[in-house]
This record gives sequence, structure tokens and C-alpha cells, in this order.
Amino acid sequence: MLKTVRRAAMLLVAGAVASSLAGVASAAPQVVSTEGPSATIAKGALGNDLAGQCRALVREFDEIYPGPGSAAKVVARIDSRVGSSLILADGKRWAACDNAHLLFNGGSVSLRAPGAIKAPAITATDAFAVSNLVVPKKPGADTLYERYWAAGVLPAGITKIRYTFPDGVTKNAKITGKFWLLQHQEAAPYQPGERAQIKVALYRANGSLANSFKLVWGEQTCAHVNHGC
Repeated sequence: MLKTVRRAAMLLVAGAVASSLAGVASAAPQVVSTEGPSATIAKGALGNDLAGQCRALVREFDEIYPGPGSAAKVVARIDSRVGSSLILADGKRWAACDNAHLLFNGGSVSLRAPGAIKAPAITATDAFAVSNLVVPKKPGADTLYERYWAAGVLPAGITKIRYTFPDGVTKNAKITGKFWLLQHQEAAPYQPGERAQIKVALYRANGSLANSFKLVWGEQTCAHVNHGC
């Protein structure tokens, strides 16, 4: 029942206009890169300045989720056909944003809860939560697709973070220094109903598995803090 309600909420959000800030996996999954061709939609007719909008969101939510200061720089970024994701950091704190909800749903840029730049334990599964929404491939289109993005600080001793999504596709996060970033959009249209859990695997430099776990739907699949899922 909870999952059905969650799916219904996702569809409502997909068609909503946000505030003024805008604001069973397969046995042999396919491994692909997180980095697609540069998106022509990320900057252009929509005039989207993701870094600037992310800074504005950080300021708005600073009392609840203290984030990096105004001098924060972009330390990691992915641009693809399905939108852009980035991480801002100032040496002490970090925040991450994504613009797919803005570009395709007419909503706002999505903000992941900012935090201190501190390597999480490999057992701290919340640190690997994803943001999940349904979006069309073109603004206003009726067909929707599941989309995910995630960001974080790299745990000590970990050199690869691998996600396996409900469609069976496996992706490695893009690691930049002490940070990591990931996007995925499913190729098949969204269908309501039960879905496999997202699996996360953390690897050491020697290739050994440090930890693996599954994310809990509704609890670890809505990592953004400024709009619904």
C-alpha cells in the first residue's frame, strides 16, 4: 500500500509546478558509464544556471541544513541528456543539486541535504540514498521514466561505488577527489507496481567488496529535501 501511495505521489509531483526558486534486477546486469554526452538542454533557452540555483537553495535551507558558504566551488559535475548534477563544497561543508525536475517537470532544481565533509562509514547506508522521480524525455510529454541521482563523500578506503537499479542496469559512480556523483534514467517507460530494491556495492582499491546493501524504498530513495518524490 505504501509503495502504491508513493508511486501516486510521484506522478502528482511530476506534473506540478514548484515554487519561485525554479523551485527484480537481472542476473547479468549491464554495466555502463554514468557520463553521457554533454546535454544541450542544461544551459541555453531555459537559461539554467545550476550552480547559481544550487547556491540559492543552499541559502534558503541553511537554517535547517547548514551548507557550504557563498564561496563554495563546483567540485564534481555530470552533464547528460537527462540533466545535470553537481556538488558544491567550500572545504568544510558540501551540497549537491540536480536539474532534471526543473528541465523536464517544470519544477525546481533538486537539493540533496547539505552536510559536513566527513567520510561516512561503509555501513552508513543513508549516505548512499538516491533521489528518485519520474520525468518525461521532453517537457510536456505524457510518457514518464524513472530517474535517479545520488551524491556523497567517498568513504575511507573505497575506490568504487556501484549501483544496480530495478531495470537491471548497473552503474559506477563518478568519483572526483573525495566526492562521488551518479545519475541513471531507465530506458523503458514508467510502470506502477512493485519494484526490485536498488543495490549498492562498495569496493576497495584491490577490487575486494567492502560492503553491499539494498536501499529501502520510500526511506532511502528521496534524498532531496526541497520538494516531494
